[in-house]
Amino acid sequence: MPTKHARLALTLDPELEAAIERGARVLGLDKPRAAVVREMVLRASEAVAQDESDLDRYLDERGVIRATGNRAQALAKVREITKHIPPGPSSTEILAEIRADRL
Repeated sequence: MPTKHARLALTLDPELEAAIERGARVLGLDKPRAAVVREMVLRASEAVAQDESDLDRYLDERGVIRATGNRAQALAKVREITKHIPPGPSSTEILAEIRADRL
């Protein structure tokens, strides 16, 4: 059927076939396969957005700050947060001590 929108090719593997069959049982067995897939994608995108919103709310309630910057900004933030922590043994020294305890 002609359309001005781009088309999407999917590989109909067994997992996708099973998912489409499950979706068709809910959305209507008489619907064309493409209509079922389209409806499932639209509904799934809403569910993903809701999950993201729920995750954001969960993290906010616990005071977790999600990473939004690049690696350099994250490292600068870590240095800022940890600058008042006194220096201790290196990770190499800690691992050597753990290994020595196991022997």
